Amino acid sequence: MPAKQVKSSKSHSYRVKFTKMMFGAGGVYGSGQYFASKVLLNFVEVVLGASMSFGVAFLFRSSWGDPNAIFVGIKAGYNQAHHGHLDLGNFEMDALGVRWARDLGSDDYNLPGYWEYREGGERWSYYRLNSFSHNVPILGGKNQNANAVVKLTRFESRENLSFAEVDLTAAYAAHADKALRGVAMVDNRRAVLVQDEFEIKAACELVWGMTTDAEIALEAQDVARLSLEGKELVARVLSPANAKFMIESAEQSPPQKQNQGVSRLVVRLPEATGKVTVAVLLSPQWQEGVSVGSTTVKPLKTWPEQVDDKPQK
Repeated sequence: MPAKQVKSSKSHSYRVKFTKMMFGAGGVYGSGQYFASKVLLNFVEVVLGASMSFGVAFLFRSSWGDPNAIFVGIKAGYNQAHHGHLDLGNFEMDALGVRWARDLGSDDYNLPGYWEYREGGERWSYYRLNSFSHNVPILGGKNQNANAVVKLTRFESRENLSFAEVDLTAAYAAHADKALRGVAMVDNRRAVLVQDEFEIKAACELVWGMTTDAEIALEAQDVARLSLEGKELVARVLSPANAKFMIESAEQSPPQKQNQGVSRLVVRLPEATGKVTVAVLLSPQWQEGVSVGSTTVKPLKTWPEQVDDKPQK
């Protein structure tokens, strides 16, 4: 049974903010549509997680009435969607009132070949539109398949639990026999776990990446501290062992938009092969100084056991 939340005087503005984040131009849905209708807002105000737009996206949050609440969304869908990008499985995340994982949005519509949607079309050479700028895996240094269609395979939301799983195999079929992404709120919705599982055909580079406006400081090879607008979030690589974070720039040269000051937090596995799990925990630094330091990584097929109603210690 979804958890009902007490309305606050600001709850409407938070609902609009989250809905626009997910379905507005450059949002996770990626079609430029903005479904902030009274019907939708009244529907989502009583739940902390829901599948939206015919199962194309799943939205999570930790609260409706807290301006510091975590907002997360993950998208499925079709890479040929009008105004779409090569970003199936893309996630975005807000917490503490700021955006940590973002989408850069569109570029100049007048760029040559901007509307060439076909596989190999010039549209996919532009950074903001291809896979390399998005919060999605990259296999073998290649974009996602431009014709891929993927769907949410499982999702659930109750009082202290929300998770969603997307089968991304069609987007990575050239390199993987299987590709899954799961996103979950853990530890009483105080942190977010992004977990990818692959069955890779032949050794290739696997890249996990997240685009952010935050300043990034590496505290250890598997720990990064992000700072933005006086707030902090700690990212930790939980799997595979010995994986390490790197910081890369998202800046581009004209005539593309330049993305000044935008960075990429990435994990690069140069020779990934066979069964590979990449799990990254994103933990806001809450006002009381509490941060979620770890959570158990279990196979996606065992979820929701992974994100049960008991907080991780």
